[in-house]
Amino acid sequence: MDAAPAGFLQPIPSAWTFVLLAVLVLGAASDLRRAKIPNWLTYSAMAAGLLLHTAQHGVAGLSRSAGGLAVGIALFLAFYLLGGMGAGDVKFMGAVGSLLGLSGVLSAAFVTALLGGAYAVVAAIRHWGVGTGVQRIVSLFLAWALMGRLRLALAPPETQPKLRYGVVIAIGTVVAQWWTGRL
Repeated sequence: MDAAPAGFLQPIPSAWTFVLLAVLVLGAASDLRRAKIPNWLTYSAMAAGLLLHTAQHGVAGLSRSAGGLAVGIALFLAFYLLGGMGAGDVKFMGAVGSLLGLSGVLSAAFVTALLGGAYAVVAAIRHWGVGTGVQRIVSLFLAWALMGRLRLALAPPETQPKLRYGVVIAIGTVVAQWWTGRL
């Protein structure tokens, strides 16, 4: 088997850490302030990831970054299509994937999904109260388990709690990077 190019399995260099943290802080702050993650940030971060990985590792780096970008978007696209998050959140995860590459985005998305699920449960209970919140969460999972349809159990968008997944993506990414020793 061929060995991976030098630096491929090494921790993210400090310049990468700076760029990643800057993107995460800007995205989370914008999501908190405006409930929106701007396209200029997500597209710039995507381009930076693709260009920096290519400059550092050539075609292999471009492949790694493009794979992270595609998987980051693909993993969260279903949540967007079901109405559970905005398009900015999906693009933000794609931008994170572009910066981290395929292996980094998988761990970041996993931790983000765990934290996001807990956040959504707490937000639902806080928004609707314990009784109604738990009832809606249980009906969501029952509808999915019994019928394979998640959309039927979702409340109309105007009655759903407003969630800031950009913040969760930022926290989940930092936790995943720290946990894997890359930060």
